[in-house]
Amino acid sequence: MKQSKNKIPAVEKRQKKAKSLLLEALVKTPVIQIVCAKTGVSRATYYRWNKEDPGFEKEAEEALEEGVKFVSDMAKSNIIKSIGEGNLASSKYWLENHDQVYRKPKKPIEVDDKNIRLLIDV
Repeated sequence: MKQSKNKIPAVEKRQKKAKSLLLEALVKTPVIQIVCAKTGVSRATYYRWNKEDPGFEKEAEEALEEGVKFVSDMAKSNIIKSIGEGNLASSKYWLENHDQVYRKPKKPIEVDDKNIRLLIDV
């Protein structure tokens, strides 16, 4: 009976470590499939942990949000670097998305019976 009591804490300890590694990885790479593969945790296990452990679920959501911000910052840095290197496509992208003078006007969506039927049938 002592062996089974000792095994439970060992399993919990391994699980706690795996959760911690997974959360750290989500901050750097906010893609569940990739992080699960890197940490050796199956996607099914990740989703089970989310379902069974509200604390883990909250931490995972926060890690994903932080990871998305991190990747967005890297993307912005790359665009800015590319602009500095004279890349016209990057310059155009930046201006169209960050400067009112260069922003393209959005086309209004016309809705009629035909368009509504197409949306419903899809």
